[in-house]
Amino acid sequence: LGLTNVKLIRVNAGEMLSIFDTKEIDVIRLNFSDPWPKSRHEDRRLTSPEFLNMYQNILNDDGYIAFKTDNREFFDYSVETFKENGWILEDVNYNYPLTDNFETWWNYIVSLSHGTHIAGIIGADANSLFKSC
Repeated sequence: LGLTNVKLIRVNAGEMLSIFDTKEIDVIRLNFSDPWPKSRHEDRRLTSPEFLNMYQNILNDDGYIAFKTDNREFFDYSVETFKENGWILEDVNYNYPLTDNFETWWNYIVSLSHGTHIAGIIGADANSLFKSC
């Protein structure tokens, strides 16, 4: 494809500080990550305080996180965790607009089987110069 601004990696997310430089990343997209529903696994959730601290280090000053999930409990947990850790939430949406055919298909399948919809957050570190602040 010739893309120079995309990096796909398959490693443990806890290793990201050894992969990315400080302020290197523009956007982190967390799409349908494992919700780790048991409380003993909270530190594995990609929106846990530990991960949010790592994101603060690698996101540039205008960087942000785009988060989507079809798990309502995980979404609620993530909203609270973002807030408690000083992130600015630009768009918190419990019925996130679908942006492509995959999301349309997935939302249809999930809503048939679980009665849920995709929820999403756009958020930035409070110390960043986020475009809407």
